[in-house]
Amino acid sequence: MNKKILIGFVLLITSCASIDSVQNQFYVGMSKNAACDLTLNKVLLTQNPCYAHINYLYKIPNSYYQYNKEMKTEVLGADGKYLVFKNVKYKVNYPEYPPKNGGTLILKTTNFNTAMSIARTGGSTSNQTVTERRLAEEKRNKLEAEKKQRENEALEKKYKRDDDGFQTQDQLDKDEKQLIEEREKLRKEQLEIIEAKRKKKEIETAKQEKNRVAEQNRKDKEEEQLRKDQKEIILTVQAFLYALGYSPGDEGEYDFRTQTAIKAYQSDTNMKPIDGEISEALLIKLQSSFSKKQNTLDFKNYSVVGTGSGYFVDKNGHVVTNEHVVNGCSVITTGKNNTAELLRADATNDIAIIKTSDTEKYKAMSFAGKDPALGQRIFVSGFPLNQILENLNFTSGTVSSEVGLMQNINQFQFTAPIQPGNSGGPILNEYGGVLGMSVATVSNKKFEEMLDTLVQNINFGIRQSSVQSLLNQEGIKYETGNPNWFRSEESVAEEAKAGTVLIKCWKLN
Repeated sequence: MNKKILIGFVLLITSCASIDSVQNQFYVGMSKNAACDLTLNKVLLTQNPCYAHINYLYKIPNSYYQYNKEMKTEVLGADGKYLVFKNVKYKVNYPEYPPKNGGTLILKTTNFNTAMSIARTGGSTSNQTVTERRLAEEKRNKLEAEKKQRENEALEKKYKRDDDGFQTQDQLDKDEKQLIEEREKLRKEQLEIIEAKRKKKEIETAKQEKNRVAEQNRKDKEEEQLRKDQKEIILTVQAFLYALGYSPGDEGEYDFRTQTAIKAYQSDTNMKPIDGEISEALLIKLQSSFSKKQNTLDFKNYSVVGTGSGYFVDKNGHVVTNEHVVNGCSVITTGKNNTAELLRADATNDIAIIKTSDTEKYKAMSFAGKDPALGQRIFVSGFPLNQILENLNFTSGTVSSEVGLMQNINQFQFTAPIQPGNSGGPILNEYGGVLGMSVATVSNKKFEEMLDTLVQNINFGIRQSSVQSLLNQEGIKYETGNPNWFRSEESVAEEAKAGTVLIKCWKLN
C-alpha cells in the first residue's frame, strides 16, 4: 500500500472520537438534539447511535433502533452501547438524519435487556415508584416535624421571663412577629405543594384528553376507511351493472336507481332473494355474467379498421381519446380486446370519452394545472403503427407554438415525433402532468410538394383545458396536479405506461 495513503488512513482513524469517549459526555436529562449534536461530528458514522435508525438500509453492524409508540420511548444502539430516550414525538423514517423527533435521555447502558425494559415501561420501574413514594412520605414527615419544632420553640419563647419574672412587651412583640413570619412561610410552602399537585393534575388531565382525542381520531379514520371501502364496493357493482347494460344511479351512491338496477339483474339471473342488496354472492354473479358477456363477442366476424391511443382519467374506466379514432366503429376495444362504450363525442374539437371495464392494470392520470407554454419540455405516449410495433412508444420534445393549425387556439404545436396510432395519446410535462393529447401530424410529403422544401416535426395536440371542459359537462371527476413534482424525468415514463391504453376500432366483415 502507498505509504502516504497508509499514514493518512491512520490519521483519519485516530482523529475520530470513539463511541466510548463521546458517551462518557452523555448525562441523564440531556435532550435528544444535544446528544445527536454531540455525536454527529465526533464519532465514526458506523458508531453513531443517532444514525442507527437507518441501519436496515446501510447494513451498519452492531447498530440498533427501536421506537415504542405507546410509551413514546426510543432506543438507539451502536457498538453495544444503548441510549434510552423518553417523550419522543414520532418514529424516525429514512432519510431524516440527524433525527429531529425530540426526546430526553433517561438511561445509558451496555445491557440490551435493561434498555428495552426501561423503554417498555416508559422510563419508570416498580422500584423507582416505591422509592418516589418513600421520599414523598419522608418529606411530609420532615415538614410535620419542623412544624412541631417551631411551635414548641414559639411556646418556649412566649413563657421566657425577664429579671423580675415577667416577659417584656418588646420580647412579646418580637415573638409574635417571628411566629407570624413562620406561619406565613409555612403557608407559602403549603401553597407551593398545593400548586404542584394542581399542575400535576392538569398534566394528567391533558394527557387523558390527548389520549381521548387520539382514540377518537383513530375511530374516525376507521369509519372513514369503512366509508371508502363501502363506496369502492358500490362503484364496482355499478361498473359491472353498467357494462352488462343496466342503468345504475350516481357513481358511488347506493341510491334508488342503483337498488333498482340490482333488483333487475337479480330478476334476470334468477337470484334469490330479489332485494337490491349488495352481497358477496351478487359480486360473484356479476363477475361471472361479465366474463360470459366478454366471451360472447366473436371477433372472427369483425376486422380492425383503425387503431389509436387513449388515457385513463379516473379509476372507473373513463378514457379520453380523439373523436376520429372511434368514429364509425361497430365495436370499440381497449387493451387486449376488452369492449368499451362510447359515452360522448365532440367532432368539432376532436375529443371523445369512452368507458371500459378493463381497469385492473391501469392507473388514472392527473391533469397539469396549466396549459402548455412555448418552449416547455414535453413527452408523448401512445401506440403508433401498432400492427408493426405492438408496444407503447414514448418520445420527447418541446412546445414549438401555442396555437394549432389555422390559428386554432384549442390546439398547440410540438416537436416530439409521432406516427399514425399516436392519436388520442397523452402529452405530459416533465413532472408527469397531462398537458393535452396528440391529434395530428402534418404529412411531410404533401407539404414538401406544396412548399418545395424539407418539412419536419409539425405535430399538433389538443389543450388539456378543452379536454377538461368536456369531462366537466359529463360530470366525470378527475385529478389535477403534477404527480412527479419531486421525482426525476424518468418517472414520467412510468406514469405514461400506467395510464396510456391501446384503442382499436372494429367493423363487421
